[in-house]
Amino acid sequence: MTKTGVRTKSSAANGSCCPAARPPKLGTDRAREYARWFKALADPTRIGILNLLAANRESVCVCDIVKHFPIGHPPSRTI
Repeated sequence: MTKTGVRTKSSAANGSCCPAARPPKLGTDRAREYARWFKALADPTRIGILNLLAANRESVCVCDIVKHFPIGHPPSRTI
């Protein structure tokens, strides 16, 4: 296929619909590490807090975070 998405005779002749993609550069171990990072962010409140931090050039006080995201601590558990 060309950049316009039109299948060319040469790509049709060799049976492929497009040029072969390059292999990924990210190794399995690094992919697992990144997956753990993103799992930590898999919460709308956490994403919102990161967005608040990114939107401000200066440090953000905890009181400002609490003001925008009124969440409390989970109940304490005794073991």
